[in-house]
Amino acid sequence: MKKFLLINTLIVLLFQSCKTDCSAVSCVSNNLILSFELLDANTDENLVENGSITVDNIKIINNQNNAALNFDFNTNTNILTINEDINNISNVDVSNIQIELDINSLSKNLFQLNISGEKSISDCCESFLTNDVKITGNDFTFDTDLGIYKIHIP
Repeated sequence: MKKFLLINTLIVLLFQSCKTDCSAVSCVSNNLILSFELLDANTDENLVENGSITVDNIKIINNQNNAALNFDFNTNTNILTINEDINNISNVDVSNIQIELDINSLSKNLFQLNISGEKSISDCCESFLTNDVKITGNDFTFDTDLGIYKIHIP
C-alpha cells in the first residue's frame, strides 16, 4: 500500500510540474528596439545636437504598408530609438523601413533599414529575435558597447 501511495504521489507531482504557471512571470519587453545616432560624416558631430536636423522633421516609415513606426528621441543623449510592438510586425521579415528627413515638404531619405527576424514565444513571454540588420543609403558603424547604430550623413 505504501508503494502504491508513493507511486501515485510521484505521478501527480510529475504531471503538475509539466504545466507552466505564467502568473508570476513578468515579461520585460514585447518590442523591437533599435537605436540610432545621426552624425555628420565629416565631423562626427550629432546632427540634432548641432541643429542641422530637428526631431520634428524625422519620419520613420514601414515601406511595406506606408505606416509610421513608433520612435522616441532622448534629448539628453540625442539618440533616436525605434520602439515598435512586435504584434504589429510580421514574422520573419520587417524589411523596408525608411528613415526620412522631411524639411519644407521635401523628403530626403537619410537611410534605409532592412531587418529580418522572427517572433520567439517561450513558455510565458513573446519576443523578437533579430537575425540581420542592413543599413543602406549612408555609411554606419555599430557601437557594440551601447547597442547604437551611428549613421554618418554627408
